[in-house]
Amino acid sequence: MLKKKYDKASKILIRIAKVNGVTPPRGKDQEDILAELLQSYDDGVEQSTSLSHVNTDSFFDLFKSRVLCQRACAIFFNWFVINMVFYVFVLNMEHLKAGSLYVNFIIGAVVEYPAHLFSLLLVDRVGRKPVHLFLLFVAGTASGAAVGVSMKVGEDHQWVVSMLSIIGKFGAAGLMGTSFLWLTELFPTSIRSSGLGVSSSFARCGAMLAPYIVLWGSIITEHKIDGALPFIVVCAASVLAFLFNLSLPETNQKELPATIADAKVFGKRRESLYTAENQGTGLNYGSTRVLGDDSDALVFPPKSVLKGRTRQGSRSRGRVSLAAATIPIF
Repeated sequence: MLKKKYDKASKILIRIAKVNGVTPPRGKDQEDILAELLQSYDDGVEQSTSLSHVNTDSFFDLFKSRVLCQRACAIFFNWFVINMVFYVFVLNMEHLKAGSLYVNFIIGAVVEYPAHLFSLLLVDRVGRKPVHLFLLFVAGTASGAAVGVSMKVGEDHQWVVSMLSIIGKFGAAGLMGTSFLWLTELFPTSIRSSGLGVSSSFARCGAMLAPYIVLWGSIITEHKIDGALPFIVVCAASVLAFLFNLSLPETNQKELPATIADAKVFGKRRESLYTAENQGTGLNYGSTRVLGDDSDALVFPPKSVLKGRTRQGSRSRGRVSLAAATIPIF
């Protein structure tokens, strides 16, 4: 079909029809009839494709909108922080003052399994955003607690720092899973692959920075912050990422944005689909689609359209709120 070889395609279809016991179109020359049908069908597909809207979204269109630009920067910063935090916890196992290096590393590796299982079981039930924020809170809180413990307690209680480090590794490991799901869904479908690629680049930058943070923590030997520098950086970065995430919308059980235009209104309560064609008559109502809901709703036109088109005695009835005028269709 793609090569316009309709005669060969018709022969294959006739053979398939005979094997399946289906009678092909009757005529003097079945192959010619099928070839004409295939060609007409192919021409119709090409015509409908040429008339349809061709998507021209570009990745750089994200930065032409203030909302999308802020959202993209928050996503990129999240990827940077999550990978940095994860690898800081991994590499800092060597510098923990309590426990065996091998035992700590094994426990830190094993804890990734329940972390991914935790996020897998809850992302569809609770939501992507709450699970992501909770895991980020766990990583940041464990790091902050490790800073206080390492600076206050003596050598005999450094096992608490090791335990807090493993708890932080639990949160960081879970974040590696939720970031691929939630943060990627925030990009519109038209540029989602490009968004994931750029996000992965920021993630690699965070991973490259992690060894230097651990190294600086081992070089600084001042008593007050001895061994606490990696946890200080992780805690501060987690708090910033947590605050940035508060502005990002939830994607669970919602219709994901397909284009840049959809992404601009994604996360708002309602997306008005009232068109200019409907404004001309005043009779046809536009529709408002609740993002993330399968049901559509019909709403009355804006008050500017209703004004002057209603009777003088019933003019006040046209002044209704959008929410009150919404009629769900099931």
